[in-house]
Amino acid sequence: MPKPPIMHLLRSCVIGGLLTVLIVAADWAGWLSHIERSLYDFRARWFQLFTPAPTNRLCHVDIDDGSIEAIGEFPFPRTVVAILIEEIQRAGAAALGTDLLFLERQAEQITILPDGQHQRINHTENLAKAIDRFGQVIVPLSFTQPPRTTTSQWAARKSYKATLEHPLSECIDLVKKLNQDDEPRSVSDTCLQARRHAAFVDVRSLLKDDPKQSFEAIRLKLVPGINPLISNSPVLRVLRHQTDRARSLQLLQAHALPMPLEPLDLLSMDPTQTPLPELARVAASTGFVNIIPDEDGVVRRVPLLIEDQGHLYPQLGLSLACLMLGVDQTKVTIQPDRIVIPSRDGNVRVVPLHSYISTSMGRSVGMFMHLPWFGKKNHWETMYDPPNHASQIQHLPASQIWAIRQWQERLDLNLVSAQEAIKAILELTDPSKLTQLEQDEPKHPADVKTWLELIQEVLEDPVTKNWSTALNQMVQSGELIELPDTDRHRYKVFRASVEAIEELQQQIKKLDLQILERRAELRQQIKDRAVLLGWTATGVAADFVPTSLHAKCPGAVVHGVVFNAILTNNVWRRAPFWVTMLITLANGILIALSCALMTPIRAATLAVSIAGLYALINGLVLFDLGNWIVGLAGPLGVAGVVWSSCTLHRYILEQRERARITNRFRSYVDPALVNYVIAHPDRARLDGEVRELTVVFTDLAGFTTLTEQLREQIVPLLNEYMGLMIPVVRNHNGYVNKFLGDGIMCFFGAPWKNHAHATDAIATALDLTTKMDQFNHRLAQSNLPPVSMRIGVSTGQMIVGDAGSPEASDYTVLGDSVNLGARLESANKETGTQILVSDRTIQVLGDDNRFLHRRVGLLQVVGKTKGVLVHEVVAYKNRAEPEEYHLCTLTNVMVDLFIKSDFKGCLQTCDQVDELFGPSQLTQMYRSLCEQYLLNPPNDPFIGTIVLTEK
Repeated sequence: MPKPPIMHLLRSCVIGGLLTVLIVAADWAGWLSHIERSLYDFRARWFQLFTPAPTNRLCHVDIDDGSIEAIGEFPFPRTVVAILIEEIQRAGAAALGTDLLFLERQAEQITILPDGQHQRINHTENLAKAIDRFGQVIVPLSFTQPPRTTTSQWAARKSYKATLEHPLSECIDLVKKLNQDDEPRSVSDTCLQARRHAAFVDVRSLLKDDPKQSFEAIRLKLVPGINPLISNSPVLRVLRHQTDRARSLQLLQAHALPMPLEPLDLLSMDPTQTPLPELARVAASTGFVNIIPDEDGVVRRVPLLIEDQGHLYPQLGLSLACLMLGVDQTKVTIQPDRIVIPSRDGNVRVVPLHSYISTSMGRSVGMFMHLPWFGKKNHWETMYDPPNHASQIQHLPASQIWAIRQWQERLDLNLVSAQEAIKAILELTDPSKLTQLEQDEPKHPADVKTWLELIQEVLEDPVTKNWSTALNQMVQSGELIELPDTDRHRYKVFRASVEAIEELQQQIKKLDLQILERRAELRQQIKDRAVLLGWTATGVAADFVPTSLHAKCPGAVVHGVVFNAILTNNVWRRAPFWVTMLITLANGILIALSCALMTPIRAATLAVSIAGLYALINGLVLFDLGNWIVGLAGPLGVAGVVWSSCTLHRYILEQRERARITNRFRSYVDPALVNYVIAHPDRARLDGEVRELTVVFTDLAGFTTLTEQLREQIVPLLNEYMGLMIPVVRNHNGYVNKFLGDGIMCFFGAPWKNHAHATDAIATALDLTTKMDQFNHRLAQSNLPPVSMRIGVSTGQMIVGDAGSPEASDYTVLGDSVNLGARLESANKETGTQILVSDRTIQVLGDDNRFLHRRVGLLQVVGKTKGVLVHEVVAYKNRAEPEEYHLCTLTNVMVDLFIKSDFKGCLQTCDQVDELFGPSQLTQMYRSLCEQYLLNPPNDPFIGTIVLTEK
């Protein structure tokens, strides 16, 4: 018989509400993140109706395929980059940021000048001079995420920490002993990396004390036994490179942003790629070029700040924007959720930031900015040409700038040729003028105007004209042939020089005009703009990343998007999760009501309409118009899930109340629940209730060995074991919930309320371990090995009620505290303990001081993001031995010292415990952690959390 309408409405609301809560929980836990990222990209591509025009104060100078073909194979000589910078400066650029990393020194080069002289070219010096002359150039650096240090790496670093002169072969032998399965190449790489790391740390420490000390002084302090005359010494090469790296980083620290007082979720990384010190010294600022993709490899956000040893380094786009706006970076305000940038125009630019949980790093990382993309899909070249995005404006190939240099070289050669021709003419016609010319000639061949005037003066000189007239007459009359060879040769040289200088005059004018026109065009494209010099060549695949709009996008374009967002103040803000949660709840409840009150077809129409309308509002109004990123996956997903589930529920006939209770009775295994339901049939609720309870998990160590030995005969033995243990639980008012193989899950405080649930749970745990002696005695009689019990006890808020279907349900407890109990049981394996209990359990005991326990530590079990204080129950106080009291006291001291980061004191206490009571797994764990932190101190603030890796 169907339920009355009011009951059907209530049940639909309950089902819809529960499913909605599940969708919200799944969204919060990140289970919908893959769908959410796809919807994010969809909005970025197709919702740009209200996107403002991009800034016109940026120009990308692209080193594309044509530029590489014109300039030459990469890496370019630094002088080439210097020439590009000089032309960009001459064009009137306001600031320059480069996506190129200048890490290694280039060998000097000998070249021949147009006038035949030899010149030694120092490429690094030329680049440094060009940067210094410009005065507004950002020299970038790059960071890397340090990998988790392995045992082999620790050993290798320890060997080189003592001295950099430690032979590589001895380090390799040491690592091989620790990890015999490692490949020889990986062992060698480990030792080489350790030597580089140790050299960098040592040099950085020395420069911190005395920034100006020379490399020779550093060498004498770190590797005094290495002969400096051995030019190919690997140790000296490493030391020189790491000295350059440390010195460069020290110079770049002057451009770091001030560290705020409030704590931030900073991304701490190692500055592994720094520019040469000569370039860092003349940089106007610096910025990192790292681009960190999301889990699916797509770049949707970038960190604006990265921390290294208390210094905050800006992202390249942010640094270029500050330079362009004339912002003193020390005036930038940094907050956990924003960066506030003042500027000379009086406008304050607020860049919203956010944090997120990085699965690759295993923690929350912050200072990330969403990239506000614009333009057509897969057309980054036309981003700055709204609304049609047809032209590649604000993108300039570097080859066009390099062409000016090529024309200039041709012009210089022609000027040198003209100079030689003029000298040849004057030597024949008027040697006195030649002497005067050699004294007054332009100091540089590129003085085009002066040389053109000089050429015209020579051509119009009466002597030159007389020589030309006489030569023409002699040619026409045939007299030239009759002249002596010497005179005839002189006239031929004169005629060739005149003809050459006339042709050179035209070529010089043409080339000079081309250079002037191209520089004028370049000035129109670059003047008063910021310039980003970076790679776009397809051959450099490593510098391309996938984005929300592009399958492959150059890294320099990503930096440009950051710059554009700051200059235009067009930034995307991520709405708090509670906004998405409320929308999801509203959609779920509304669709649940429609399913209860309408036919399935009408309810489906309404659900589709709600989902479609919200998607349109989200994309067009919130995202495009308001620049707010609000979740889509949860509100859209809840429409389909709630409608389908509530519609299915309409066709399920409900059973009578007596049949429901009977089926529930069949599913219960503990008489306590049966008695409770019979006594309170109106209080047993399928949707559960939240109460503070205590849950206990047990497991047997060594039972697997017994199972392999006895096979099917293990079942009677397991039944005998359960027969011993279950009465202990029930005698202490516990409810046996599940049998987990050889383990037991039970909880206290439900279904019957029991305010002493924590006391009963701990008493149960101690009595269970006592019963294990009886069981092991039984095993010994059968010539079987003994087993031991591990127990986890957790107290906290739990959902207690039925779980499952109406035909087969299970009265159980759910919640984070339940999961903690299971993890504590497993944690005994890593801590070497037997009964681990949560700190809340100890707190609930209150004045009930009948149990002796000791602190085990602040443990972060698998599945938790924070550590919880955990204790081990040792015995009843009235049955404890003096040695047990002493052990608990010393253990508490050991744990407290570790939490206070007194690692030396903790190690001493570990030694004391081992000396009095023998080595234990717990002291070994603390000893290992203390030794690790003494070698590599933890980041502040240190609260003593110990991360466990096994479930």
